Amino acid sequence: MRFDSALVEAHFRFSQWAAAKLLKACRALSTEELSRDLGSSFGGVLGTLEHILHADRIWLARVSGYPAARIGHTGEFSSLDGLAQEWRRVNEGWMEWARARTAADLESILSYTNTKGELGRMPVYLIVLHVVNHASYHRGQVVTMLRQLGKPAPQTDLSIYWNSKMAAGA
Repeated sequence: MRFDSALVEAHFRFSQWAAAKLLKACRALSTEELSRDLGSSFGGVLGTLEHILHADRIWLARVSGYPAARIGHTGEFSSLDGLAQEWRRVNEGWMEWARARTAADLESILSYTNTKGELGRMPVYLIVLHVVNHASYHRGQVVTMLRQLGKPAPQTDLSIYWNSKMAAGA
């Protein structure tokens, strides 16, 4: 499979677009609603958003040469503002990383240690797909939580993103 830096950047631009839409929707939540345990895999909205950020950050560390990186802790962020600021920093890191990759870099195999201490190996382009897919999965959970809380939820599907880009002439 041929994967190049432009395709990697496109995947991360989509993920960043979707995260921004979701964060904007989450700003309608009270502090209590953000932290309320809704029985999801990471408790509630803020815990799930933190998990996405932590995963984005740990995979960026791994592909950047820190294969034994560890995930952050739940409760690292007490507000959406702090989380959004760190997410922007991590997203910028992904874009910078992506721009510097060659097709050979993306096809190379990365060895890493997962959060359970187990060794893993994966082609780098599959790591990119995993990071974007993982974020999409958990954004879907947050969309469900927004609906449970009676708030409007954004559409963050890949097709919505590309249709909006096509309509804008991009």
